[in-house]
Amino acid sequence: MDQRWQYVVGDLAASVSAGALASWIAWLVVVPGWSMWLAMFGMMMLGMVLGTLLFFFASGLLGAHEAMIPMMFNGMIAGMVVGMSAAMMPIALRDALAMGVGSATGGLVFVWIVNAILRGPVRPDPRDREGA
Repeated sequence: MDQRWQYVVGDLAASVSAGALASWIAWLVVVPGWSMWLAMFGMMMLGMVLGTLLFFFASGLLGAHEAMIPMMFNGMIAGMVVGMSAAMMPIALRDALAMGVGSATGGLVFVWIVNAILRGPVRPDPRDREGA
């Protein structure tokens, strides 16, 4: 993951937009009375597809791999959460969007933590000193 603040803000904005769009679509599609399993798996697939489509807009700014994984994951998570909630009871659009944005933000933090763990400790390169 890039450490520049512009990248972090862009990654957050891209992931939150994928989560918000997936939660909005899930809110539109799923109504109470649906099977929770059907809502979960259907909105999971829909969220991944939406994240993939939005990825094409964000990849030019953030990079292909760096944008695809979080956007697909967060679209999937937001779709699942809102789809299952909407299958249980009617929810307001504001609440659906809040759940989608919250789950996408949590998913992005999870991706950042896993990425940091997998990379391991980063040692500074002695050639990166100023004036060298």
